[in-house]
Amino acid sequence: MNGSLGRTAAFAAVLGFWSVSASAIPVTWAAGNADWFVASNWAPAQVPTVFDDATIGNGGTANANAAVGVLGLNVGRVVGASNSSGTVNVTTGGLTGAGTGQLVVGSTDNNFTSGTANGTVSVDGNVSGFFLTLVGSSGFASSGNATGDLNVGGSLQGGANLLVGTSAGSADAVGIAVIGNGISDIGLVNVGTSGSSANTATASATGELSVLAGGIQGTGSDLRIGVTTGPGTAMGTVTVTGGISNFSDVRVGNVQLSLAAADSGPATGVLNIQTGNLTGAGTGQLVVGSTDNNFTSGTANGTVSVDGNVSGFFLTLVGSSGFASSGNATGDLNVGGSLQGGANLLVGTSAGSADAVGIAVIGNGISDIGLVNVGTSGSSANTATASATGELSVLAGGIQGTGSDLRIGVTTGPGTAMGTVTVTGGISNFSDVRVGNVQLSLAAADSGPATGSLSLIDGGLSATNLVIGVTEAPNTATATGTFDLNKNLAEVADTLTLGNGATISLDFEGFLRGVEYGAINANQAILDGTLELNFLFQPAFGVFDLIVSGSDTGITGDFDSVQFFGLADGTLTNFGIVLDQGVETWRLQIGPAQIPEPGTLIAVTTALVLLGLTRRRRASL
Repeated sequence: MNGSLGRTAAFAAVLGFWSVSASAIPVTWAAGNADWFVASNWAPAQVPTVFDDATIGNGGTANANAAVGVLGLNVGRVVGASNSSGTVNVTTGGLTGAGTGQLVVGSTDNNFTSGTANGTVSVDGNVSGFFLTLVGSSGFASSGNATGDLNVGGSLQGGANLLVGTSAGSADAVGIAVIGNGISDIGLVNVGTSGSSANTATASATGELSVLAGGIQGTGSDLRIGVTTGPGTAMGTVTVTGGISNFSDVRVGNVQLSLAAADSGPATGVLNIQTGNLTGAGTGQLVVGSTDNNFTSGTANGTVSVDGNVSGFFLTLVGSSGFASSGNATGDLNVGGSLQGGANLLVGTSAGSADAVGIAVIGNGISDIGLVNVGTSGSSANTATASATGELSVLAGGIQGTGSDLRIGVTTGPGTAMGTVTVTGGISNFSDVRVGNVQLSLAAADSGPATGSLSLIDGGLSATNLVIGVTEAPNTATATGTFDLNKNLAEVADTLTLGNGATISLDFEGFLRGVEYGAINANQAILDGTLELNFLFQPAFGVFDLIVSGSDTGITGDFDSVQFFGLADGTLTNFGIVLDQGVETWRLQIGPAQIPEPGTLIAVTTALVLLGLTRRRRASL
């Protein structure tokens, strides 16, 4: 989440390319709506070749019924105080550059320009051979608005950079690009981005990029959609069919480093991959609706929807606010397939004075993941004073960690933390799983509160430690944690720790442990809070071992409250801690049969009363 000066410098470097190539011969359109291939329509009177920069800026339209080759093409490009507009229609064939030139469509240069720019380019075939493609971009010293429209029936191939709707100055920029058959071998891609190294970007940047087939294949640089690095407003939308691959950072709705923090942002980005995967280069970040760790005040709002899988990102942030940021952050990630790999996944996390809301829905599992934070608040600087709200839903395939932690509704400072995780397919290979936990804070008197909820629809849990509803000393804030195990089995290699804010909910549909009724194995168990037992059938009698420890002194404490739901009136229940086969077990017995002999009984609570006296209906909770 750290701001990247390198990325900002790279963006500034891109802007520096806005100049006519020294070796180019400028050829300027001198007609109205006329034929590209008629020499008299140009000044000087020659049809542009691959050695020429062609410029259409007089409001005219150049029509080509065959392929066009140039060094560079400028359509509606402002280099001074005069307005510039133009249109190019290539109705048959493609548009090819010589490899070192630019394709500029409705843009103003990086100098003191005041004219407005308006350009339109339509190409029936492919576009290739341009080092830089600008569509609706305003330069950092420009006060003239820029509007560009690029429509390519085929593919857009190659190039160090593609900028669509980008503003570096005080003028608005609007860019629209539609590519029919994919973008390949492309470097940096900016869509709806605002910013410059001079921090002059105070206006609005709006960009739209649609790829109808073939996807986007990068060369290891960044894809930035709705990103601001200064006081300007950024709005970007990208819709892709065919997937996106080989980008380092993919940033959607992101407020980055600003030199004018009080005025930074806002930033709004939308990425919709209708078919295909989103695959990073392996070392970068996927940032969705987040603010960086610097003095920024702009709000960030990002939405990413991927039909297939997401992989290849070292860090994934969904709705996260940085520790020095005062701008709220909202992120929404929806993945139809799986989320694979990465050191960290953060959903709805706040490290500063701004609220953060993150929602992530993963269709087919999360695998090979490191630290997972959902609805967590805190920072090493103890600046997290706002609210963090996170929701993570895994519809199938579960979550497989790499030995790090899963933290749901956890605060380490004065901020409020609220996290909810619902998983189908189980959770495995995590160290600590913390649900509703107030941890050590540098400002203990103001810490928390924290609320967490973990629900396992199908599949168990394996972790080294499981902590639920615990407020750690010397904090005084309230920690509330709910663990809905349903009919699954939780395996805790070391310690299960329940605080007085913990609620464990187990379902019963039969007598098979961990399959037909929920249960926990833990080497050590520290009990507190509430136990909810939800019966989906009516047993006449039976024994259920709900918590099995690893030794004869494996359980300490007990539940404050045991609540039954679904049992018929008059059912006899016996429950408590027993010593069985050398280990302590928290056991529930239904019916008239006796629990173990008095010599093995450690603590038993017995109830033989009508359900109307001993139980509350779930609806009344």
